[in-house]
Amino acid sequence: MNFNLIDIEHWNRKPYFEHYLNAVRCTYSMTANIEISKLLHEIKLKKLKLYPTLIYILATVVNHHKEFRTCFDESGHLGYWDSMSPSYTIGLSTHNRTIFIRSVAEIEQGLGN
Repeated sequence: MNFNLIDIEHWNRKPYFEHYLNAVRCTYSMTANIEISKLLHEIKLKKLKLYPTLIYILATVVNHHKEFRTCFDESGHLGYWDSMSPSYTIGLSTHNRTIFIRSVAEIEQGLGN
């Protein structure tokens, strides 16, 4: 994954970026009720699990929009990633205990076709 620097002085989003960075305490949160009956039917047919399927869908949307991949690098430079890979936790039960494993998924486009 490459990090691409943004030239803020020539960036068309500069006024919006500066406004939300300096003038507004900005956080994002979204809750929505969505109909997923068809999705549940399809993943059941393909013997997939819901949670990884949702991770895949969300990562695919994020990777289609540069704005969702924009951030600061470790040196404080503004830029965006070519792509992002989701990191999530999987709980596995074994021998009367649960262990948690951190997983990073490389998303390949076109898997749903």
